[in-house]
Amino acid sequence: MLVVDNGDAIRGIAEVASKLDFIVNGYVGTTATQLADGQLANTEGNLYQSGANATVVTSITIVNTDSAARTFTLYLKPSGGTSRAISPVSLDLGISHSFYTDGQQIVVMDAGGQILSTWAVDDTPVNGETDKPVSSNWAYDHANVADPHTGYVLESLFDAKGDGIFASADNTPAKVTVGTNNTVLTADSGQAAGVKWATVSGATVAVKPSDETVNDSATLQNDDDLFFAVSANEVWTATFYLYHSSGTTPDIKYAVTVPTNAVGYYLTSFHTDRVEHDDSPSKIAVLISAVLTIMHFLIIVGDTGGNAQLQFAQNSQNASDTKLLTGSCLVAHKVN
Repeated sequence: MLVVDNGDAIRGIAEVASKLDFIVNGYVGTTATQLADGQLANTEGNLYQSGANATVVTSITIVNTDSAARTFTLYLKPSGGTSRAISPVSLDLGISHSFYTDGQQIVVMDAGGQILSTWAVDDTPVNGETDKPVSSNWAYDHANVADPHTGYVLESLFDAKGDGIFASADNTPAKVTVGTNNTVLTADSGQAAGVKWATVSGATVAVKPSDETVNDSATLQNDDDLFFAVSANEVWTATFYLYHSSGTTPDIKYAVTVPTNAVGYYLTSFHTDRVEHDDSPSKIAVLISAVLTIMHFLIIVGDTGGNAQLQFAQNSQNASDTKLLTGSCLVAHKVN
């Protein structure tokens, strides 16, 4: 509240005359009363001048009745003294907006009676708003452009399920699209985002489902089952577990063919016994008629891909059966 004495005045000035209505309420003695009402002039003048000491002014209300925002300033002028502002100087009041002060606090309301703020607002549209004026001095337009805020990661960077965000440089996001099924994300400094999707490097396995027989032939032939594909410039390790049956005279021989310009290194070991059991744990038999050969290979592929292929034949041609038996297998790993 404001307390005014005899001759003190509440004064004001408006940008345009007769567009801002005012009401001044207060107490004369102990009686609540409307002290004054009217319209602000465009030159400084009295809204209310006290005719007694200790008159209490409880509220001053200003309403903009014009079709445009208008500015105004309120003052308190002591009797014989100088006008001093009691509102922000040239406060901007929007269309149909109202201003209220009790001398200590200021409230500004819009046409619907909603409190806006205690500082100036105008009716400049922001973000397409037309019926709720806001101050264009403090409201920032969130434009629908490619990147209005460079510190944000935008939803528009993502185009499909599985897309990921990585970095191509300092503070530079880069999208990496999802890889194919069963591939894994791995580091690769040669990629723009530093990562790539790659095939899981697991073992390649081949197993013979049935016996394969050679009779009366010492010419190497491709095994039907034991081979694996290699690509140019790859390095592989492979182990062949070869279980065969043959008489002493023909015996057996092996070879592994590789693509043109590839080289291979190998180590072999032999086992002459096979131990097996049936459903009865008490029955164990050692068979001398079958032999297990284990061959370890390192294959360095050149510029041409193809197959690493097991071959076998009788070591000495003989009219008897030499068999590569069921369960013989290979296990290969790509090193790079």
